[in-house]
Amino acid sequence: MLITRESDYALRILSALSSGEQFTTEELCTKEYTPQQFGYKILKKLSKGGLITITRGNGGGCRLCCDLKQVSLYDLLKIMDEDYRVSACMSSDFTCLRRQGNSNHCTIHDNLSIIQEAINHELQRHSLYEILGHTLTQETL
Repeated sequence: MLITRESDYALRILSALSSGEQFTTEELCTKEYTPQQFGYKILKKLSKGGLITITRGNGGGCRLCCDLKQVSLYDLLKIMDEDYRVSACMSSDFTCLRRQGNSNHCTIHDNLSIIQEAINHELQRHSLYEILGHTLTQETL
């Protein structure tokens, strides 16, 4: 599955932070119905990915630090370490015995690669701003 529960929660958290306000982890998790332990893990990934800043201590909290128009759904999935491949054989470190036995050729792999490229292209086409704030129309698809 491309959008796991963790990525869904990340989208919710980014939606809350898109207001420009600063929130504590507890406030974000309550507002977006995210389990707090899960929230900490997600916020750490979003911070490491450069999407949010986390200020510790009294008066601290989380704040958006990027332009969501410049961040694609593809980017978010990578930040969240999601497996967005249609098959394990799309990974460069996957060892396929079928390909090895056929002089590095596999029709299944070739066809899945075409599908994977289309999925990657579509994930890269849509910004988080668009996904969080605007309805997709047939013209944007």
